[in-house]
Amino acid sequence: MKTYLFIDGTNLYAAQFELFGPKRYLDFGKLISEVEEKIEVRFDKIYFYASYSPKSKRPTQKEKLYLKNEALFY
Repeated sequence: MKTYLFIDGTNLYAAQFELFGPKRYLDFGKLISEVEEKIEVRFDKIYFYASYSPKSKRPTQKEKLYLKNEALFY
């Protein structure tokens, strides 16, 4: 039996931006290890999918920062 993990990167990015702001990112390796340990499973394959947020016609400074960091995150 194989175990796969599907990560919704769009929601993951939004949540981590809300928690950490623009200067810190999640450590994916540590996140995966912690999840595997907590639920006592080893993932055979991990899939990450995401979409970029749309840019408004007149983005605020906060939106510009969010979008720039989103691109770096992906």
